Amino acid sequence: MTDVRDGFEAYARSMTRRLIAVSEKDPIRTMESRRGSAWRTVAMLIATAAIVAAVGLIGTGALRATSSRPPAASPPPQAVTTRTPSPAPTPVASARPAPTVSPSDIVDNLRMFTSTTGWAQRQLDGAILRTTSGVQHWTLRMPRLGSDQVVAAAFVDADAARLVTATIAAVSTGINTATVRAWATDDGGLTWIREGTFTLNGVAADLQAGALDFVGREDGWFSLSNAALGPSTMDVFRTQNAGAGWTHVVATSFMPAPGQSSDIPLGCDKNPAVFSDANTGWITAVCNGGSPFLYTSHDGGVTWTSEPLGIKYSEYGYTTNPPQFVSSSTGFMIGSEDTATTPVITLFVTTNGGRTWSRWRTPDSALDASDFVDGGNGWLLMYSADASDHNSSLWVTHNAGMTWTDLGLNPRLGGVSLDFLTTQIGWAFFSEWLQPPAGPELLKTIDGGRTWSAITPIISAP
Repeated sequence: MTDVRDGFEAYARSMTRRLIAVSEKDPIRTMESRRGSAWRTVAMLIATAAIVAAVGLIGTGALRATSSRPPAASPPPQAVTTRTPSPAPTPVASARPAPTVSPSDIVDNLRMFTSTTGWAQRQLDGAILRTTSGVQHWTLRMPRLGSDQVVAAAFVDADAARLVTATIAAVSTGINTATVRAWATDDGGLTWIREGTFTLNGVAADLQAGALDFVGREDGWFSLSNAALGPSTMDVFRTQNAGAGWTHVVATSFMPAPGQSSDIPLGCDKNPAVFSDANTGWITAVCNGGSPFLYTSHDGGVTWTSEPLGIKYSEYGYTTNPPQFVSSSTGFMIGSEDTATTPVITLFVTTNGGRTWSRWRTPDSALDASDFVDGGNGWLLMYSADASDHNSSLWVTHNAGMTWTDLGLNPRLGGVSLDFLTTQIGWAFFSEWLQPPAGPELLKTIDGGRTWSAITPIISAP
């Protein structure tokens, strides 16, 4: 019992260090690095005190630690070699503007499949948007939802999209149950088919932390992580028929029901599951101490195993971001190690489907966004951990992260997400609560990110 109590107290101390570290950094940038992570971190700290007090009642097996391995010696990541860029624009020494009320025509979750055809969501309410004429003109393409709220969407190809919505009912104070419904369109949103449903218990008043991932028109997963009780639980549901039927493949719980088990441990603030094909997937997380969290599945999410990355135990915490796969074999993943001074950002690269990962140091100390279009070409939008420097710098690689070219400081890119179509054509869009400084706009580049032009979206009814 003493070991369990000591473990929770160590967890509380780690959480306190993390909150102090976060408060000393740019709060807007820290929240943008992972949607929803800030409120979860606060909730985790508040709940930790209650959890510690309850350890004597719960027993020694209440929580399976995610980072129980002892510290291991590890060679440092290989140093990045940066080519000398052309002179950068003069930095703009001004703080990033505070978020404003969401206008009705800001688009989010942009995914372009050609230079003219793609999908997005309206930031105001998550409504599905479709374009066949470029990113300025959009048409609403939504099913009739009734009282349901939009939870998450996945854009499969130029014509196919998947959507989950939910009706949430209060069972008792602080406890909610949600009926989740799946929708599918394969004709650009002209018609939607109402697919199957599943039920979530003990959820928050909204499900905005939920995420949907499809690797084809049939195979998909819905993930929801809940950190309200401290160590985060996670649920993953799988469909193999476009949402008509769902299987509950991952179910963690602080106090599991008799006979219930899961390969995914409770610790750390987990990201949604992502998959590269119908069988292979990953779960990553923000951890307040310990080794990097990376679990992989090779059977569609039914079973999971921990995958080591060769990174030593970190007292201050380590974050692994969901990997992006550009083919069945090649993928990229960003890791961030907190330290007593400056964070260390590492790019992990796999060319064998995630069986092994090589790693490269990145040019700066904090990440806004990343995007890769193939096995060699990708971009990192980074910023300095120095709170006095509010400018973001865009870097490009043409050799899978071995070397990087600085495309210059650009205050207009701060806080954006990236969607590149080719090595030359790409877009930057402002995600969810962080609005652009001068009205609702997208940014487009046609020279690989060296220059950007603003576009004001126009959303019309069908």
